[in-house]
Amino acid sequence: MKICLASEEIRRESRESILKLVDKLIFIKPLEDLYTAISSHGDIQVCPVGKNKIVVHPKIHHETLGSMKKAGLEVLTGQMELKGKYPENIYYNVGICGKYYFHKLSHTDSIVRAELAKENIKPVGVRQGYAKCSMISIGGSRAVTSDPVIGKKTLGLGIETLLVPPGGILLPGLDYGFIGGCCGVDESEKVVFLNGSTDKYLYGEELRAFIKKAGYDLVELHGGALEDIGSIFILEV
Repeated sequence: MKICLASEEIRRESRESILKLVDKLIFIKPLEDLYTAISSHGDIQVCPVGKNKIVVHPKIHHETLGSMKKAGLEVLTGQMELKGKYPENIYYNVGICGKYYFHKLSHTDSIVRAELAKENIKPVGVRQGYAKCSMISIGGSRAVTSDPVIGKKTLGLGIETLLVPPGGILLPGLDYGFIGGCCGVDESEKVVFLNGSTDKYLYGEELRAFIKKAGYDLVELHGGALEDIGSIFILEV
């Protein structure tokens, strides 16, 4: 069974598009301790550490937690509680690409670190605490990022990288959103989900070409501007 985790704030059109491609859609409910713009973002509240295994923060909403367990996901509770201000809201925002993970390592949750170590996924330190928000991993050998430091690190590790400037992505309440926060990847089907249309994105042509070159299909979940609603996670049980 294919399961999608996404913010409950995702628009109806995107929900309907996702449900054509997965068996179950589980909504991440808001956490009041976080500021409103990111309060229900999946990449803030959870970190997938395997095909069907995730680490969640200790105060995740009971309805979200119950839905995850009922769907058959292996759910581990992290050590760190999320709080409103940076850097106390980044503990689970870890960008994983192939055998590496990128994060502000002083603030990576210890359970996340331990689980990734079990999978022999190696840490790469960056200044960017919102690492998952800032990047997309495609096939474990390619990455898209708006963070130049992450881009330099991925290129240095032999990961083919598309670096796009920040901006041009909606995130109500903030100046702009992040490229990773409007995307999801179904690795088994080789599909990239995009919460919006590349036609409404300044670097849409480059993004489409990069995804096509990787051998992946692009599914645009709605026809408007790109919206950061937190990363869309695809898992399988």
